Amino acid sequence: MQRFHQFLFALSLVALSWFAMMAVHELGHVVGAIVTGGTIQQVILHPLTISRTDVSPNPSSAIVVWLGPVVGCIPPLTVFAVVPQSLTVVRNVARFFGRCFT
Repeated sequence: MQRFHQFLFALSLVALSWFAMMAVHELGHVVGAIVTGGTIQQVILHPLTISRTDVSPNPSSAIVVWLGPVVGCIPPLTVFAVVPQSLTVVRNVARFFGRCFT
């Protein structure tokens, strides 16, 4: 029974990390749209679909596109850099979360 709980925990952690990664990634697109003066039409964020941010008009699509992964990398890298090495679980989760982007 212990193996089942470990498997369930790992699966839950992967699902939560994936959803959090999508949310932070889309936040980057939203920030890019706001900074460049674009209008956000909608943000699709659902655990069973691929996330998406619709911007129209999009005055600088390259900035909007690139800020998704750039902003998405900052939170896990910050947590990994700030959290002391004695908190290995938190650091490992941050490192795992950060690897979802690469």
